[in-house]
Amino acid sequence: MRLFDLLKKAFTKLGAIANYIVDEYDSGSWHIIKYSNGKCVVTTEQAYSTAITNAGGFGYYRYQVFALPSVVKTVTKRHVSCMCNYPIAYSVMDSSSYPTNDDQIYVGVYCAGSTTRTVTYYIEVEGKWK
Repeated sequence: MRLFDLLKKAFTKLGAIANYIVDEYDSGSWHIIKYSNGKCVVTTEQAYSTAITNAGGFGYYRYQVFALPSVVKTVTKRHVSCMCNYPIAYSVMDSSSYPTNDDQIYVGVYCAGSTTRTVTYYIEVEGKWK
């Protein structure tokens, strides 16, 4: 056994290393961090030119579905924000009323008028890794 492994084991037992990064890498547009306690954090920034044309009660909306990286086993927390650079526009993130599950996430953007714009989504998901 290497000295590093012995020290890591000793410090972990003492609680000095409670949760450390096991792996960190990029997969496609996703940045993935895996922790020793089984937690993972995946983040991405993705931009789409999209038509925002679905009529809603107060304006127009568009939902987008994102497939999560296969490393995610279960989702515990989601945070999404989006920007569409359109006057009188705002975004809604993490549409909890839609069937988001452990392999995908629904996000939406709302605008006062029907338009085609580039929408940039910023997504951060915490969960357990496989």
